[in-house]
Amino acid sequence: YEYNDLPKLKKTEKHDIDVVIDRLRARPDMQQRLAESFEAALRLAEGRAIALELPSDSEAKEHLFNAKFACPICHYSLAELEPRLFSFNSPVGACPSCDGLGHREFFDPARVVAFPSLSLASGAIKGWDRRNGYYFSMLESVAKHYKFNIDAPFESLDLPLQNAILHGSGDEEIKFSYTMESGQQAGKKLTRKHPFEGIIPNMSRRYRETDSVLVREELARFRNMQPCPDCGGTRLRREARNVFLVSQPTEGDSNASEPARTPIFEISHVTLRECLAYFQTLKLRGSKADIADKIVREIGLRLKFLNDVGLNYLSLDRSAETLSGGESQRIRLASQIGSGLTGVMYVLDEPSIGLHQRDNDRLISTLKHLRNIGNSVIVVEHDEDMIQAADHVIDMGPGAGVHGGRVMAEGTYAEVAANPASLTGQYLSGVKKIEVPKHRTAWLPVVAKPAFNEGKKASRFAPSPAAARRAAREAAHLASQSDLQEIRVLGATGNNLQNVSVAFPVGLLTCVTGVSGSGKSTLVNDTLYAAVARTLYRAHEEPAPHEAIEGIEYFDKVINVDQSPIGRTPRSNPATYTGLFTPI
Repeated sequence: YEYNDLPKLKKTEKHDIDVVIDRLRARPDMQQRLAESFEAALRLAEGRAIALELPSDSEAKEHLFNAKFACPICHYSLAELEPRLFSFNSPVGACPSCDGLGHREFFDPARVVAFPSLSLASGAIKGWDRRNGYYFSMLESVAKHYKFNIDAPFESLDLPLQNAILHGSGDEEIKFSYTMESGQQAGKKLTRKHPFEGIIPNMSRRYRETDSVLVREELARFRNMQPCPDCGGTRLRREARNVFLVSQPTEGDSNASEPARTPIFEISHVTLRECLAYFQTLKLRGSKADIADKIVREIGLRLKFLNDVGLNYLSLDRSAETLSGGESQRIRLASQIGSGLTGVMYVLDEPSIGLHQRDNDRLISTLKHLRNIGNSVIVVEHDEDMIQAADHVIDMGPGAGVHGGRVMAEGTYAEVAANPASLTGQYLSGVKKIEVPKHRTAWLPVVAKPAFNEGKKASRFAPSPAAARRAAREAAHLASQSDLQEIRVLGATGNNLQNVSVAFPVGLLTCVTGVSGSGKSTLVNDTLYAAVARTLYRAHEEPAPHEAIEGIEYFDKVINVDQSPIGRTPRSNPATYTGLFTPI
């Protein structure tokens, strides 16, 4: 069509309109005209243009171009790259599915089917057994349709049947019978054919639609956390996840044929030690190297500060609420080192908490660096290495509370150690010391217990399937037991644990030690405690990945004594928390 003879377009339909800007032959003297025509095409089509080859001996060939961050073929476009695109705290960069949280709540089948060894009729799923007539009648109809025994243990059902019960029958219609409970037709049975909704979709719908706080609290017990399926826990939207940092191979590296492409979000997942090594070996070329030179150098310095204070095992995306008090203090210390201030008095309260002796030297070196650039550093500390490194030591005492409040000794390390009035000095000089026990308490042997049916008169009837399963479970458990009382963690793989299997003796004092970040808290708190609490108390907290916990039968309670505040209100105090206030 010519410009003056355009047809009318229907506003209810979508149209593709191509505008011919110029026709020319590709010759060296046409470069200026080609550039002007191409710029006109980009302005008219909002950054898009097509160059069409018209050879005489073959079909026309199209070349698509786009001046923006967009694909010229599928027209998928990106906004201009800016820092907030890579921040999950900004709506521009946050994953739209999880709002930048990185996880989503869902109804966990493992919590919904709380007792898989029971049948649906006996209470494998709370609220859907014989005590709830409406829901149980639906399950009876489902059992009749799929021809399975509703009194059979849920775990014995085939996987397709379990999926149909939990997630619904899809488009397959099932015949249901309902009994009217009220109205003029009370007691009358009605028959309807429709797909089965599924137990988990039913719970999700009720949780979403209900206005009752009690119903939501009841259903919340079946919910669990999982990484966001769209962003995979990275918390960033799709555009940010597909921006890569390209490092050129180093000269002389014969194995690296292509530049290394790393998504920016993956760099924050690795440990600070690996992150520092990455930026130390990052090679950019051309104008990119000039632009990024100062930025990369600053990133390297800040990562070095974090490594120097003993945090090389942490990752940049570690949640702040999971950090210990010592780790939080050392992060603040690293930020102060980066500021480069002088003439400042720094006060630190036991910065070595949770730090292994191996990492103490780096922390002390960092504090000395603060001193050397012209600052005063005051540390409240019990650590012997820190006391030895101090230029001046002040020892308070002699006791605690009303028995303290005096300066017992001050001066250099040697002067405090030589002062007989200082209790700390007596331990530093070796006059007093903690004696190592000469005898250790032995592991408790296993006390043999009779089997649950031992000594009973043999029954005339064959054992029930439930009794047979119980006998098989008890036999397998007894076969796995050792001669000593112990609780065993098998195949723990949470965080950085490498398929760890370890035994903890029952009735003894066990110390779990190791360098900072080696997995102590993951093994004891996240795996052992969480799994035992879930077994004994049906706790909601999900334990870290592991194969099994054996020996829980030795315990009837588990208590986690942590450093969280003892009270939820300002009125709480040690007397109210311990119960002492009641008899007072």
